[in-house]
Amino acid sequence: MVSDTDREPLLNRIPPLPVRDMPATKAFSLSRVGWYCLLLNLLCGLSESILNSPLLALYEQSLCVSYFDAHPDPTGSVSIINLAINSRCKIVPIQQEIATVRGWKSLFDAIPALLFAIPFGRMADRVGRSRVYVLSLFGSILALSFEFIICLYPRQFSLRWVWFSSLFKCVGGGAATSDAMLMAMAADSCAPRDRTQTMYYLYVAFVLAEILGPLAASVLMRVSLWIPCLMGLALLVLSAVVVVLVPESWRSSSHPSLRSSSETASHGPESLDATGPRSGVVDADVARTSHTYAAAFQENLRYLRHKNIMLVMPLFFVLTMRYILLGILVQYSSARFGWDIADTGIFQSEVAIVGLVQYLLLLPAFLQYLRSKSLASPVETDLKIVNFSVSCLFIGSVCIGLCHIRWLLVPAVLIFALGFGIRAPLLSFLSFQGPDSSRGVLFSTATVVSNMGQLICSPVWGYIFAWSSGLVGLWQCVPFHIGAVCEPSSHSVG
Repeated sequence: MVSDTDREPLLNRIPPLPVRDMPATKAFSLSRVGWYCLLLNLLCGLSESILNSPLLALYEQSLCVSYFDAHPDPTGSVSIINLAINSRCKIVPIQQEIATVRGWKSLFDAIPALLFAIPFGRMADRVGRSRVYVLSLFGSILALSFEFIICLYPRQFSLRWVWFSSLFKCVGGGAATSDAMLMAMAADSCAPRDRTQTMYYLYVAFVLAEILGPLAASVLMRVSLWIPCLMGLALLVLSAVVVVLVPESWRSSSHPSLRSSSETASHGPESLDATGPRSGVVDADVARTSHTYAAAFQENLRYLRHKNIMLVMPLFFVLTMRYILLGILVQYSSARFGWDIADTGIFQSEVAIVGLVQYLLLLPAFLQYLRSKSLASPVETDLKIVNFSVSCLFIGSVCIGLCHIRWLLVPAVLIFALGFGIRAPLLSFLSFQGPDSSRGVLFSTATVVSNMGQLICSPVWGYIFAWSSGLVGLWQCVPFHIGAVCEPSSHSVG
């Protein structure tokens, strides 16, 4: 049976954020922790974007060595030094094996995130975000180092051994946990009125990393494949060092009033009478401690069942399609309009440039205007921007599908790109949907849902595109129209 308090809207139980209490003249400024979060997002993003191409080349090199050891080249041995540019490494068996290895590795990498991201989020709510963040980075460093060892000795190890690198990501939950901790730290570090703009700047740091990383990798790979690989690893290590320097943004033991109120709500007065006065020290009784953790976990589940959160979480699942559709666009524009694949990079650049202008200049100015005029609360602002972003994704998807001239794709993608940063206002909105003590769990859950969306939607849309590519005319754009139908579900929020 559902109690009256569970039926009560969640927003009514959050400390109100009256517009009149927000200083109209105070300009936005990042806290010290906020600047650290921007730096961490840039470093981790650079590491990920720098490693994409070099890791693929290392996989190819490793397979090339093992393949030609088993199938000697009649024209002579293949030089390891020249493997990265040797055309004989592009043969079908090697490329098929690379696709198989990478496909299964993506699945195995997602398993630690699905299993451990939420438990580690709960741990972060109790012991602090920074500790869990360092732990997740440590697991990622171990996993990447293991991949390098496998690729370094191709004659001793099959490339499929890289699948076991996913086991190391069980330490900390991998990138899913570190991403959730970063967002939670950023949300903890700023006032509610500044939270939305802080998320925007985090997205800008990510976009900068996506622009700079591939450029750096392209230059360094001409010297050696190992230089960008080791640089990516060094950036992760540097990120772990920076996290150690970040002041802790949240720890339940440092908020005894919140903790005691949560325990009171969970246990009730009878429980307090039975255990006696609270001293703030962890009880030595194992059974009582276990009961406290179980009650705290049930409290988190109670927040996750609220209407606003249950409406927001599916959006993280559905909106992973924006990256999937952008990836399909590259192949779609090449197949239908005859664009050279190298030229289709204009779409990724267009999305990045629009994101920089929108989230670095336009939206901060818009937020400052709303703040100065006291026109909307932070939650209302987030909802307006989420709805605007979803509308742009919907209109952009439809326009891409309706384009019959290839140059019309450029303005269509421009509209689509205006909604690409929707994750920032969604995370900001989510941060208001529960107490500070549950923010780690909320963000970890959002990250898990996003990973599930990626796992499920990627093969489904890949199959849809494979089917539609055999059709003619506008029927080839079916993936974009189906995506457009799914995206407007976001308008149910709020």
